[in-house]
Amino acid sequence: MENPELSEKLALLGQAKPTQSAVEYVVDAIKRLIVEGDLSPGEQLPSENELTHLLAVSRSSLREAKKILSALGLVEIRRGDGTYIRDNNDSAALDALLLSFALSKPSLKEIYDLRHVIEAGVMTMAIQNATESQIDELESYLKDMMKNAERHEAGAEKMGHLDVDFHRFLGHMTSNRLLEKIYSYIMNYLEASIIESHKKQDEMAGYAIKSHLLIIEVLRTRDSSRIEEVSKTTVDTWFNLVEDRYQSNV
Repeated sequence: MENPELSEKLALLGQAKPTQSAVEYVVDAIKRLIVEGDLSPGEQLPSENELTHLLAVSRSSLREAKKILSALGLVEIRRGDGTYIRDNNDSAALDALLLSFALSKPSLKEIYDLRHVIEAGVMTMAIQNATESQIDELESYLKDMMKNAERHEAGAEKMGHLDVDFHRFLGHMTSNRLLEKIYSYIMNYLEASIIESHKKQDEMAGYAIKSHLLIIEVLRTRDSSRIEEVSKTTVDTWFNLVEDRYQSNV
């Protein structure tokens, strides 16, 4: 093995006496090595022989653990080559996170509070870091929404996707990759309810455009004193149109 430090750490992990199953133990060990920086994106895992020896687990437990890590989007198993830490591929991880959110069955208040907190944080960072050209680009998303609403060209699904795209780009404007990813996860989780809100087209068109215009206005003026106002308006606009949908599911 070419990395003696990693080999030593794996050996230390293998000496522990975990209470969970061997499969869970291997999954947690690899996660820990990724989080602590011992395994980097694109790096190949040690061979099965090395891992079974260092972690003191069976080959079948190791293979099952790698399947789980692959499903979580953390590793890529290349047949005939080896297993690699995934490099910037969020799709499987996103699916797992969204499923985790759904299975937790959050209350209406938890959903509302989560979005309120995340919107305020995103606005704070966007005000600090967004460029004028980015604000112009964000406004172009809103103009697309306005044109479709005026011409009645878009159904609820298309308008919902335009709405979510607006917010995803807003997350990008924070210049913070971690916050951008978290915000993207939240918007993916809420996407169905945002589309649902656009089914109330007569109500939604005016309210949605007003709340999005407010975001643009606050970004252009860099007025951080209005962050609470804009985040509350954004969340309340969505909430008031989907409350019945969530109430029926909680």
